[in-house]
Amino acid sequence: MPARRLTALAGSSKYDVLTAFHSGHEIFDSTANLIYALHDTLLLKITSKQWGTIQVFREKRSLESTAKVLKLDSSTVSRNLKRSYFWQIEQTIAGMNRLIRASKL
Repeated sequence: MPARRLTALAGSSKYDVLTAFHSGHEIFDSTANLIYALHDTLLLKITSKQWGTIQVFREKRSLESTAKVLKLDSSTVSRNLKRSYFWQIEQTIAGMNRLIRASKL
């Protein structure tokens, strides 16, 4: 996943970002951009092997099924997801969905 600089939207030139909001609602934008700046830091650390595990897991939604497809042990799949910050990323997505709906944007 290539990193892009969105400095005009993110408000910082000190780090790379993949996601930025510019809704015209200053408080929402600054909050969402802060959350996603931290989120993007995690995304930028994911290896291609971890992305492969994430992709299969998101399709199968089961450690055992993912392990079978990837020909790995379930504990290896679990470890790959943990090391790729998958659970934090999933929570960020769910939390931002709730925030966007609550903000009625």
